[in-house]
Amino acid sequence: MTDTDLLFNVSRLDDSATLGIVALRLDGLKPGASARVLRRHDDGSLRSAVVDLPAGFDSGLLAGAVGQQGYVLEGSLQGLDGTVAAGSFFFDPSGHRFRWRTQGSVRFILICNGPQTYRPARDEERKADALAVVVPRDVPISPSLSNGKPTGVIRRVLWQDPVTGADTRHLTIPAGVTGLGAEWHPCNEEIFCLTRDVVAGDPAPLKPGFFLFNPARGVHGGYRTVNMAEMTLLEWHDGLWALNRHEP
Repeated sequence: MTDTDLLFNVSRLDDSATLGIVALRLDGLKPGASARVLRRHDDGSLRSAVVDLPAGFDSGLLAGAVGQQGYVLEGSLQGLDGTVAAGSFFFDPSGHRFRWRTQGSVRFILICNGPQTYRPARDEERKADALAVVVPRDVPISPSLSNGKPTGVIRRVLWQDPVTGADTRHLTIPAGVTGLGAEWHPCNEEIFCLTRDVVAGDPAPLKPGFFLFNPARGVHGGYRTVNMAEMTLLEWHDGLWALNRHEP
């Protein structure tokens, strides 16, 4: 990979609270859900969004054309195999039956692994690799290294595609961790800030509810700044992730 193959000034940072609210229109899904779209696939179909389900919503028994992931931000989603409470993750593989039901309103991040459509499903349509409820603290920590040295980041891999290497991670970045500087990855990287401690004078642009998109081969990171406040992130990739440093 040469500098001519890399992209510059292509990252995008948005406060999800300022994104327009639209009806969540996915073929086969009943009306009533709304969304703030974070990103779309190149063909215009939904990649990721902050989805709101109203109280009393019931999707019925459905199966998706592609796999989908979710992380509940607020409320409790009543799934077929357990309650997905705030701070929990789920994964429905392609063709696996699922049902979204709510008592109160629910807000969650939805990630579609391709152009998504739904069809009516049968209860026996189950896939062994489905993840009904994953609580990040119960997931083992995976080493986070740069040049063989620990970065200080606490990384938990919530899901990984065994074929493409695409994955979704829950990251805790403690105060005092030093940024690695300019870097790039061979896959698209999406990051949603879940929490960040309040510290006076904190200059970090990534705040709770903010969404960062780093396109594949896009150089980002800038200077080696020191993180002033502990934060947690949900980070997902559409291919095998690797950390590559860029030295100007």
